[in-house]
Amino acid sequence: MVLAKLTGMARIETMRLSRFDLNLLVVFEALMEERSVSRAASRLALSQPAASHALSRLRALVDDPLFIRTASGMEPTARAHQLALPIRRALEGFATALEPETFSAATDERDFRLALNNHAALVLATPILLACATQAPGIRLDIRPSGNLAVDDLLDRGELDFVIMARSLDRQRFASCILNEDDYRIVMRRDHQLAAVQTPLTLRDFAGLSRVDISSSGEDMAFVGQALANAGLPNRTVGAVPYLALPALLRDTDHIAIVRQQIAQVLAYSGEIVIRPLPLPNRSVASVLSWHQRHSGQAAHVWLAELILQVSRRSSGTPA
Repeated sequence: MVLAKLTGMARIETMRLSRFDLNLLVVFEALMEERSVSRAASRLALSQPAASHALSRLRALVDDPLFIRTASGMEPTARAHQLALPIRRALEGFATALEPETFSAATDERDFRLALNNHAALVLATPILLACATQAPGIRLDIRPSGNLAVDDLLDRGELDFVIMARSLDRQRFASCILNEDDYRIVMRRDHQLAAVQTPLTLRDFAGLSRVDISSSGEDMAFVGQALANAGLPNRTVGAVPYLALPALLRDTDHIAIVRQQIAQVLAYSGEIVIRPLPLPNRSVASVLSWHQRHSGQAAHVWLAELILQVSRRSSGTPA
């Protein structure tokens, strides 16, 4: 009885799928992104009546209006939001299945979207762009700051291809590899009174310096305050600034800052900033490259991941 019921259900599902036009999924995705029948039609090179007809068929198939006309556009219903991610994954699955098995970096043309934290933006963005331009002139990289982006959702929706952060993402959904690891250093201006001192800085001396925090690092710096507290010393800072403001602030004041070693090297390149070791137990921090599991077998994504890994190792002085 159970087998007969399951067989009957399977036949019903097969009949439903046989009546389902996969082009409707493409129309649905365009409507989710454009929130307008006319814009979705233009994007898909369809007439507006054809797009409207497709929407009507979709509504009948799922027994839901899917999109409600409002003053601001076509707003998705709860059912549409529920369908959005599975349909996106289905379309990407079809695209992956139909993608040629071979990939030629020298001749292929496509876009990749990457989100980078501040460390990666300062240390890796330029060498990644240069390496890609040399090896794959037809590949375009859209690099944006990760900032407050919901990178998990963007990777899920296919709106990002790669993310570089100081942490790993959910391993059930995303693959990752560690690009490099470094620790922290003190940076100060070249004319700072302690810049030319050859003896190691003591923890007490460090506690007495005018220090600024980095508001845009997204890194856990609690180990600094903990070391000072353990020594009975105050943990005082004069404020917090983003990385973009740091070079000018260090150059024009006696403030110091604590940054990752690779960023310290970038800042010191101008000759106006010097690097000093931290007089406390240091902490290692990693840069992690992550991407969605569905891309792990795609030749183009594998190529770019390997390029980023090679660039990162060169930047950190690690043998490739």
